[in-house]
Amino acid sequence: MAATAIGVAVWLAGLGHPLLAGLASVFPAIFLTSMVALWLAQGPSVPQGAAGPMMLGGASVAVYANVAMWSLPAYGAIVGSLLAWVVSVLGWSVPAYLVLRRVHVDVNG
Repeated sequence: MAATAIGVAVWLAGLGHPLLAGLASVFPAIFLTSMVALWLAQGPSVPQGAAGPMMLGGASVAVYANVAMWSLPAYGAIVGSLLAWVVSVLGWSVPAYLVLRRVHVDVNG
């Protein structure tokens, strides 16, 4: 299944749509493979519990990538990477944690 999705990504790149190709290739390579491996090793309940954190982590990676595409050329590999990481943690991971903690408290009392 992942090979088919990556094949579609290569086809999209050949059509001149590199952004769509990148999106189509990352999802199956990371998420689908991890979910199937978890399901085979641990049963269906573990991948169900892992889906939320994996999606939040994927969003954090997207924030990092969006910042890195301008910070790396502007500031170099070390400072640009550090800046992208700090922005992704402070701009996505920490706010997501605070919202989820508040929702958890509201739901569980």
